[in-house]
Amino acid sequence: MVLPEAMPLEIGCTSRSTPEQRLARNQLDSEQRWFALVTLSRHEKAVAQLLRNKGYDILLPLYAHQRRYGVRHRVSELPLFPSYLFCRFDPAVRMPILTTPGVLQVVGAGRIPLSVAELEIESLRRAVEAGFAMQPCSFWQAGKLGKITCGPLAGVEGIVTSLKPAARLVLSVTLLQRSVSLEIDADYVCLA
Repeated sequence: MVLPEAMPLEIGCTSRSTPEQRLARNQLDSEQRWFALVTLSRHEKAVAQLLRNKGYDILLPLYAHQRRYGVRHRVSELPLFPSYLFCRFDPAVRMPILTTPGVLQVVGAGRIPLSVAELEIESLRRAVEAGFAMQPCSFWQAGKLGKITCGPLAGVEGIVTSLKPAARLVLSVTLLQRSVSLEIDADYVCLA
């Protein structure tokens, strides 16, 4: 990716810029899409940190897992999608991603990377930012489509698996054939 010399690169800040600079930045962002990366087993957090240090936008959804050791309990954060993380980048410039220690490959068809749907990533990101308890579950393809009507996840769509006593909504990443379930108050969910 080559940036014009007159356009300063502003990462993570909103400062005053000319309309031409904003247009050029939007064109650069439109080339970047979300991709799933396969990592070495149990290296997801380290790879995510390395890619963040390189300036990439990363999504690594985690959940709290409680394990019992005799009479003691230990809570640790594990990835919702083991050996996967999501990264936003331009597919034409993927060598810096592939040369990162711990990254095995970009998910795709042969050498052609396949992007993850923006709606699926946005749903996952909003659920993680809202702090809802999530856990891995089997991939769902059939079921009634539901939409959250209010609260911090308003507009997020998923597959409703139960409505009583609380609604269980399944958010899926179709490319990976993986899902996570989210428990939310049934009053906030309407069937589509």
